[in-house]
Amino acid sequence: MGQIVDPVVLTKGLKTIFFKAYEAYKPDYEKYTTLVDSNAASENYGWLGTAPTMREWTDERVPKGLIEYEYSITNKHWENSIGVDRDDLADDQYGQINIRVQDLAERAKQHPGKLISEQRVLGTSQLCYDGQYFYDTDHSEGSSGSQSNILTGTGIDITAIETDLLEARIAFRKLKDDRGEPFHLEGLQFLVVAPPDLEGIFLKLLNAGEIAGTTNTLKGAADLQINSYLSDTNDWYLDITNRYIKSFILQNRQKIQFDNLTRGSENDFMRKHWYYGADARYNVGYGLWQMSIKITNA
Repeated sequence: MGQIVDPVVLTKGLKTIFFKAYEAYKPDYEKYTTLVDSNAASENYGWLGTAPTMREWTDERVPKGLIEYEYSITNKHWENSIGVDRDDLADDQYGQINIRVQDLAERAKQHPGKLISEQRVLGTSQLCYDGQYFYDTDHSEGSSGSQSNILTGTGIDITAIETDLLEARIAFRKLKDDRGEPFHLEGLQFLVVAPPDLEGIFLKLLNAGEIAGTTNTLKGAADLQINSYLSDTNDWYLDITNRYIKSFILQNRQKIQFDNLTRGSENDFMRKHWYYGADARYNVGYGLWQMSIKITNA
């Protein structure tokens, strides 16, 4: 005969297990995503753009107004849940449910990464704060001139990718802000985001001391994320990861919660099923296009 399960004690323990696993999981998307707290159903990001550089203060301050944009992100509600037979809980003495709850937590933490990856892939057809597609060839703000964050690649062999990675790094350094000043200066940290098909090439390019008997000058030039949501085997991305406003925004309205439906519920009475689940309210969107370049190959 199975032991009697105390749902209060069980839920308290599972909640601890859930949040421990949730906090322990460190997703790669945080490297190129700015976390923003939300206090409403949607948030407007008209402030996206650049602040002015320092100038000599000789008489009075000269405040520079920000170019006003219309870009907003609307929050959505998300959940994931599992059902457990009450008898299985009693017979197993909680072992299997602990594992399932840990997996539930990891899946919840991973989910924004899926949404961000989808936004990345759609970046050539979805608008960002300046009214252009996120990845576009004619971004223009104030005195910046026309600028592009799409680079036509030269191929997907290691020699071609070596050339394109260097070109993308150079392209970042040539970007201008809305006052014609360099957008990026020193100390940039880069991250390659690539599909699984290009993993071997990038591992070699970013880690090998020599390639074909020649010193590899791009060793350590960027970190690497292999993103399984990227289905195009030829296109890859280069992001800057050490600026405050990054390529994407994760907008949090309600932090993750862990809840349950156990003893006394209709499902417990009729089917002896207990339910555990997580829910949160958030959404993702585009940050600064100047933080990401897409390299396309036919």
